[in-house]
Amino acid sequence: MMLLQAWTCTRQRMSLETEEKEGSILINLSFESAPLINTYVLSPTVVSVSDSSPHQIRVSWGPLQPNRVQRYVVEYGAIPSGRVQSITLQRQQNSTLLTGLKPGTQYLVTVSAVHADGKERAMSVRACTQEAPLPALVDYQLTKMQHQDAQVDWYGHQEGLMGYWLSWERQNSYTSSVYLRPNSHSTRLTPGSRVCISPVYSSGRGKGICCAAERNTGWLN
Repeated sequence: MMLLQAWTCTRQRMSLETEEKEGSILINLSFESAPLINTYVLSPTVVSVSDSSPHQIRVSWGPLQPNRVQRYVVEYGAIPSGRVQSITLQRQQNSTLLTGLKPGTQYLVTVSAVHADGKERAMSVRACTQEAPLPALVDYQLTKMQHQDAQVDWYGHQEGLMGYWLSWERQNSYTSSVYLRPNSHSTRLTPGSRVCISPVYSSGRGKGICCAAERNTGWLN
């Protein structure tokens, strides 16, 4: 006895052998069974997302069935109420790159296969683009002052800027930090000290810069 999986078709072959021995006939009956291709599978059955970045996502699907599928249609739109866009692709394709997307946004992506017999099968997934990198400081300048002090001036992107985070380090390993408002653009740097300045946004801190003033040499970096 052989157990068959549901929705599986099989091809069977029967062979009959007879043998006459001592006035009796022996009959040997054997069966061979082989599975056929599942005729109930319609593409797509799998949709996956990869290569996510702030402005693009790659969508892939399968299995490819060029003998059954006429074309694929990929529709995508931002959740919950973004404008839906669509791309029509040839039946030999199993992936496409969606571009021009918004950073840090969730999208609903639907892949539809239009089959030769008029049937249409669709599958949807949710995909997220990565957050865009936070802006770094635009520029900074070091100026020597009296008594080997130095002044640090900086400039940052103003859009979404909430302020600046400053951290000082001195040769005696003493550290301190302070938060400055967005309209603050300079600070004093004493000899033998180092300061790091980072722009602060609502979603985190952007890339900053670090400056140091060497004692007795007046050297700045």
